[in-house]
Amino acid sequence: MSGSPPTPPPESHSSAPDWLAGLAERARAHDGQPPFSDGSLIELAAGSRTVLTIGSSAAALVSATEAELVVDPDARRRGLGEALLSALLARSRGELLFWAHGDHPGARALARRHGFEPVRTLLHLRAPVPAAELPTSVGGRPQTPAKAGNSTSLTTFDLERDADDWLALNARAFAEHPEQGAVARADLEVLTREPWFDADDFLLLRDANDHLVGYCWLKVEGAGLEHADGEFYVVGVDPSRQGEGLGGELVEAGFARLAERGIRRAHLYVEEDNTAAVRLYHRFGFRTDTVDLQYARVERTLAGGNMGAVTRLGGTVLRESGPWTPTVHRLLRHLRNAGIPGIPEPLGMRDGRESLCWVDGEVPVYPLPDAVWSETLLVDAVTRLRDIHDASLTFDRTDAVWRQPVHEPTEVVCHNDFAPYNLVLHGERLAGVIDWDMASPGPRVWDLAYLAYRLVPFCADDAPAVDTEARLSLLLETYGGIGRAELIATMLERLEHLAVFTDEQAALQGRVDLTEHAALYRRDAAAIRAGTPPR
Repeated sequence: MSGSPPTPPPESHSSAPDWLAGLAERARAHDGQPPFSDGSLIELAAGSRTVLTIGSSAAALVSATEAELVVDPDARRRGLGEALLSALLARSRGELLFWAHGDHPGARALARRHGFEPVRTLLHLRAPVPAAELPTSVGGRPQTPAKAGNSTSLTTFDLERDADDWLALNARAFAEHPEQGAVARADLEVLTREPWFDADDFLLLRDANDHLVGYCWLKVEGAGLEHADGEFYVVGVDPSRQGEGLGGELVEAGFARLAERGIRRAHLYVEEDNTAAVRLYHRFGFRTDTVDLQYARVERTLAGGNMGAVTRLGGTVLRESGPWTPTVHRLLRHLRNAGIPGIPEPLGMRDGRESLCWVDGEVPVYPLPDAVWSETLLVDAVTRLRDIHDASLTFDRTDAVWRQPVHEPTEVVCHNDFAPYNLVLHGERLAGVIDWDMASPGPRVWDLAYLAYRLVPFCADDAPAVDTEARLSLLLETYGGIGRAELIATMLERLEHLAVFTDEQAALQGRVDLTEHAALYRRDAAAIRAGTPPR
């Protein structure tokens, strides 16, 4: 038999393996974009990033908060990116950001599978270099009029003379930029030792008082080659001098320097939300070539959560915890070990909240969709409830702490809120059951009666035009062992209990909507007693 070779386990390296540069170059040639930023490579050289690899076909440059990934073009679509990102997330102690250079569809799909969303967009712009010459000799400090009427002079960079001035200006100009604004002397020195660095490509703009007010740093790789490109590596202007036309002066000077070197094509990177810079570059003929995206897992509030906020962060769900949480997590692990599908995996605690794995699918919200009223879902839900009850018989309740009261007889552990809004659907099929924080021991009929109230249904809110008697018969037949009279009596008891509990929560939380819910439960109970449940 033949098949794909097994995926090697991830390995961590404190420095770049010998083959990493070759992998990066193959990816760059294939994608038209380097897989790693200069900043991440500098951090790797300085020891503040490590390399996580899978064989010699996939690698990530990793810091405490960020990663950049690459998979060899000849090894893609084999799950290596999935394995690498999963390994990164497993090893990360906090939230991880990652860059996708070039906005590839594969990177988007990988991010989506792991709950990541784009949070930052970097535009890669290109433009032809106009034929021009520098205004005068750069080293001669020519005087050129600035918009405000002051004179400026253009010189080239000298590390010993200009480093402190440049670092101070760069920090001011990029105070809101997480990478560029953090460049330190050691980073600058590393960059000036790069093979591509040329001090004559690092142009400084000073005012009449010799204060550094802006700079244009160019990067030329493959100088002398026919198709060499020149990059506007960084362009910065003192924030106090913005609006004086200094940015335009610097771009013109940069173009002139590239033309002097025989470079015919220029490119640069700029944040999409830096609208002033984007407008400036567009004015000089730059147009978008590719897009880089930074991804993060964003915490978002989920619908529902009547008794406490529930949020999603990537593939995890975070919700209110309490003394009952350890017991509920033990119960969830017990049910999962018993083979019950669609039970959330408990992950422990995070920032004082319980953390659980996200169960993929659709959770119905009001107005409830038609799929909720299918016989398929009714049978699925009742069958799953019966399986959960049966599996809970062997759950060890020693030292258990429950949020809800225990109801006699304690035959099983009840979910206590087994209803459409706590079911996860794939179409009309049941995929999972969520929101277990209200679980406590009780009789089987306690859960089944509430499911009947919500899914037959006997509730006035969003009651569809269905045959409730036929659906009730199907529910009782599917579960087995419980009669109609017992179920209806328990439903009435449950509704009164629920109304009292909801009134208490309304008073505790100061929420009028919960008071309205309690009134609804009492109206529904009165209709059921009168034999006129809603149709």
